[in-house]
Amino acid sequence: MNLLHLKYAIEISRAGSITKAADNLFMGQPNLSKAIRELEESLGITIFRRTSKGVIPTEKGEQLIKYARNIIAQVEEMQGIADQKLTNRQSFAICIPRSSYIAEAFLEFVRRLDRRKEIQVSVRETDAVTAIDSVAQGDCNISVIRYQNNYENYFLDYLQDKQIVIDPVFGSEYMLILPERSPLAVRDEITPCDLLKYIEISQGEDSIPYVNQCRKPDCAEEKGRVRQIKAYDRLIQYELLSSHIDGYMWSAPVPERLLKRYGLVQKKCSENGMYFKDALVYSKNYSFNELDHVFMEELFRMREEIRDNTKS
Repeated sequence: MNLLHLKYAIEISRAGSITKAADNLFMGQPNLSKAIRELEESLGITIFRRTSKGVIPTEKGEQLIKYARNIIAQVEEMQGIADQKLTNRQSFAICIPRSSYIAEAFLEFVRRLDRRKEIQVSVRETDAVTAIDSVAQGDCNISVIRYQNNYENYFLDYLQDKQIVIDPVFGSEYMLILPERSPLAVRDEITPCDLLKYIEISQGEDSIPYVNQCRKPDCAEEKGRVRQIKAYDRLIQYELLSSHIDGYMWSAPVPERLLKRYGLVQKKCSENGMYFKDALVYSKNYSFNELDHVFMEELFRMREEIRDNTKS
């Protein structure tokens, strides 16, 4: 039995005419008549009989319509419960790069969630390709990706192939993150050669492509020596930096609050040649919901904060 056919029968009974009911239902009369015949055949009864003024329910048809009204009312009540449950649930999933300012934006987003409602939120720190695929597959409605400038054309082609829209968020050169007690922290200018006497805290598999080629000049006294600690967790990276005066790390700009928390400073390095871009990605024809807007507000607010902190 088709619930839609029951709705048709109810409307015909109310209108007293198949023609009027078809108009009210915005459908053709032949299609409505066919639907009622199918309902009658499936039940083995005659629901309506014709009169000079239209149609009226038969005795069994009257009973059917009475039950149909109760069934439709109960179904609509269940749908109302489901809709209410949906409006009381805050669902949000996103992929982001391993980035301090984006992570801070997500934390601020979580603080703004309504604690009176259900919360179903997930965040995944991952690479750009995985983030794009997550949006394309429907695992996330929106995500933030990061890519190096020299890979931009590749990502634009990949996004176009996946029918994904890209909106720029932020772009910058990579900064040096140093302990505030580091001798380099007071320098007005830092060159790649200056770093060779220090230990690099590397971001593991997410280290910047070709970074070694960009920042290692031919300093004969240091040639061939490697000083590097790989750490995949951002907290460990900051703890290593704050506890090792001779450490440094390449990073996107970091919010001032985090620098102060771990006793760090950020500096520009001349001739580093390393630039990145962050962008918001989402499927074509997708309409942002309320939670999307809340996250983007925090993302753009944090972007302005780090932009102000890195102005020369």
